Amino acid sequence: MKKFILAIAAAFMAASMVSAQDMAQATELYNNGATAISMKNWTEALDYFQKALEMGKTIGADADELVTNCKNAIPGVALEIAKDLIKDKKYEEAETKLAEVEKIATEYENAEVAERAKELVPQMWMQKGVDALKLKDFATAADGFAKSYAIDTTAGRAGLLLGQALGLFFWARLSAPRARPRRPSRLSSTPLGTERRLRPRSRCPISM
Repeated sequence: MKKFILAIAAAFMAASMVSAQDMAQATELYNNGATAISMKNWTEALDYFQKALEMGKTIGADADELVTNCKNAIPGVALEIAKDLIKDKKYEEAETKLAEVEKIATEYENAEVAERAKELVPQMWMQKGVDALKLKDFATAADGFAKSYAIDTTAGRAGLLLGQALGLFFWARLSAPRARPRRPSRLSSTPLGTERRLRPRSRCPISM
């Protein structure tokens, strides 16, 4: 009986040591994420927080605070990644990322970040349209304004700029110089071998 109790105690101590080691590792991952945030390395920070979160879930009650802190940090960090994609004009990737941010922020009950991610989508397409309009790329501008207006039909400015971009696009096409039709060649169409033969001129005899 005594040996059995000692075995249980040893197993409990071993489990406690493993749990403590896991907690230390999870805490280190979280701290690395915080350091990455201070350096504005959002992708690296997100990776650290996600790993710390997964490890914290396996630890149990001892890691409840760490898990909560990770859930508070992850949506905001993911939002910053989406903002960087917008700055780099990677609009399609940014739209996908913003959808992910809204989903995870809702799951982690971060209503502020979820709402911000939702608002950024039409604003992003609007910005694409404005930038293209400045460059007189009217087709791209119209595409951006159309996507923005489709998301938020109450945005009168997006609808107005869409009409303006389309008008400028069609006007540019109408004003573009048209290529002149090629004139038919003046070369003779007479088949080869049927050319008119020239008779040699008769020479007048030279009088002596």
